[in-house]
Amino acid sequence: MSFFVSKKLFSYEITPAPLEKPSPKVYHTHKTKCVSEGKTMIIWFDLLMMVVLFFMGLCFYRSNGKGANLLSGYNMKTKEERSRFDEPQMCRIYGRKMMQMAIPFFFGAVIDLILPGRGCLLAWIVFAVLFVRLLRLRGKMEK
Repeated sequence: MSFFVSKKLFSYEITPAPLEKPSPKVYHTHKTKCVSEGKTMIIWFDLLMMVVLFFMGLCFYRSNGKGANLLSGYNMKTKEERSRFDEPQMCRIYGRKMMQMAIPFFFGAVIDLILPGRGCLLAWIVFAVLFVRLLRLRGKMEK
């Protein structure tokens, strides 16, 4: 409790200070705005990844084997080694797999509407699993 001194004519009197009313809590809207912007950015990121993967897969699928040189390791093989592979079929397989890898990012964006951040994380986990499966398929194709 704080005290203040009031001055009267020739005498001093000590009385308790008047109580201050607590200020009402003000909730700032900038926090809500930041959360909604972050949520929106995650959804846009998911959708961007989906579009990029889908169109890359579509380009590989329709390339008739011309996209085979873009596959890592394949461009380093000699012509004799390349002749063992069916390039158009290989590009169609890789194109389909890339388009399949775009699907988790669509569902991630839908989940992010409800639970921000969790859909993106789930999409990346599913993407990693599909990528490992693609690497195993490639190992089988090269044998």
